[in-house]
Amino acid sequence: EIKDHKYKIVWRLHWPSWMDLFNTSLEGAGVDHHTKGGSWYTAVEIFRRIFKKKEPIGVRYGWLFYKGKKFSKSLGVGVKISEILKIMPPEIIKYYLLRPDIQENKDFDPSGYKLLSIYEDYEYASQLEEKAKVEKLSRADQKKYLTYKLSGKRKWSARFVDFLLYYQIFKDWEKVGEKLNDKDGAAYLSKYIENWIKNNLHPEEYNFEISPRRPPRPEYVEKFAEKLREDMTDLDIHNLVYSTAQELGVNPQEIFRNIYISLFGKEKGPRVGRLIKAIGVKKFKEMVIS
Repeated sequence: EIKDHKYKIVWRLHWPSWMDLFNTSLEGAGVDHHTKGGSWYTAVEIFRRIFKKKEPIGVRYGWLFYKGKKFSKSLGVGVKISEILKIMPPEIIKYYLLRPDIQENKDFDPSGYKLLSIYEDYEYASQLEEKAKVEKLSRADQKKYLTYKLSGKRKWSARFVDFLLYYQIFKDWEKVGEKLNDKDGAAYLSKYIENWIKNNLHPEEYNFEISPRRPPRPEYVEKFAEKLREDMTDLDIHNLVYSTAQELGVNPQEIFRNIYISLFGKEKGPRVGRLIKAIGVKKFKEMVIS
């Protein structure tokens, strides 16, 4: 007998049967189910011809890819949500999934600048409520703001990229919170950033540990450092590299390279202006001027 649970209705019959059983009014499914002759079309016919009623509203959504490959349990392509939750807060995951058109395919890649760009977009969207009070939002910003509202309120006030930068410099979340004037944000994001780093998914430019050393051309760094002032902005410091390079008659990239080497032994790193402001002008001078 059917009540013995020895039988199973085939998929194309099972799906509309469950929709009817649970009084479903709206049903989402991948775009493949909505292709001509697909299982959604079978479900519609079953509702109309057998159940003699109107079918639920059908919503199509795109496929989810992982680093360019379609999620597939059978092929072992993808990552468990429990693992994603270790490196991304729930609101960022929701924002990522809701941000594009629901019918678009989404290529999930939590590495490098791809994840940083999602945080930056989310942080921008979080500021649109104040912007909307004084000016009319564009359609793109309206969508971003609505997506933000659906995703969940932002739990940190400083920029995510600054938490990453300051943690790499100080390795102390309490100090990071103090420096950025956002202790709650530091406490909230700490586990996500640590796990992101532990899995080596953060951008290579932010993969460093301050350990001062003598660069190939220390005179470039010292000449630059001598002109630094405490009241300089990030942009002022960045532009100082170019003016110093012009004065010395060298390529600015040579000064950037020597600054990075002098701080942590690599030829690339975060933006110099932001990096030196985070370290502190006085502390930076102590590190590089012999």
